[in-house]
Formats: sequence, C-alpha cells, structure tokens
Amino acid sequence: MASKTSPFLSLAGSGDLGSSAVDFARGRDLLETFTIADRWAQTYKFDFIKNSTEAMRIANKVSLRGDAQGVLSLQFMVEMEGGKRSFLDFRFVPFITYDEEDEDENGTGVGFEED
Repeated sequence: MASKTSPFLSLAGSGDLGSSAVDFARGRDLLETFTIADRWAQTYKFDFIKNSTEAMRIANKVSLRGDAQGVLSLQFMVEMEGGKRSFLDFRFVPFITYDEEDEDENGTGVGFEED
C-alpha cells in the first residue's frame, strides 16, 4: 500500500504460517523521492515477486512504481565493473480473485466449464 499519509509505504504478506508487515516512513535516508496521487493498494503472488530478490540484493537503488491498472514495476540499478550501470526491470500484474459478478453469460465462472 502507498499513501499520502504515514506510513506512506507498507509492504505486507500473509500465508499459512502467519503474516508480516513492514512500514516505511518518509525519510531522506530511505526514500529519495516519494510521489503519490491517491492511496494505492494491490495484492500480488509472492512467488512471482520472489524472483526479483537477487536483483534487489545487489541493487544500489530501487525504483518502485504502480500504475492505475495495478501493475507493479520494480527497477533495480546495479553498479557493474568499471563504474558502468545496468538496470534490471520486473513487472507484476495484480492477483485478482473472481466472484459471482465475474461470471460469463452462461452463468459459469470465468475459466471454468460446466460438466
């Protein structure tokens, strides 16, 4: 979640063994730039985001962006030998659950077939 008010940025996760959350305040040491138009909250499959952790570990800077469709963009700046920089980009679409409002014209859920 990203918000104009404290905690500004909150990363949360939950699973079979419990849940955890990390809140980030607006501070120069951690957040170089923080801009948000409206409160923004989405849900993503952790297994997909986990694929970016090695890039996150070696990154000198991280850019985190979210768009109106809920797409999360993680961009990592990595210092290479000789002072060169490389950028690694990851994009994630939000995890969406379907309910009764998402049924097709036959009355069956999206992606399912009747027997």
